Amino acid sequence: MPKPRKNENQDTFIARCIPELVREGREQGQAVAVCYSMWNEHSGKKGMHGDLFHDDDEDDEYHDKPKK
Repeated sequence: MPKPRKNENQDTFIARCIPELVREGREQGQAVAVCYSMWNEHSGKKGMHGDLFHDDDEDDEYHDKPKK
């Protein structure tokens, strides 16, 4: 399984990782999820896509909240 290399950015790692996992027999969607998970673990982020998933509900455009 590929691992992020020193000084490799996210785009380069993901572009290298997905095809490698597909060649190993994983489905495309699963490969995408695994690669982003590996990158986030490497970079210390939580959740798939890092900062898109957070706990701060204040003025949060990602949650449907009733308007006051």
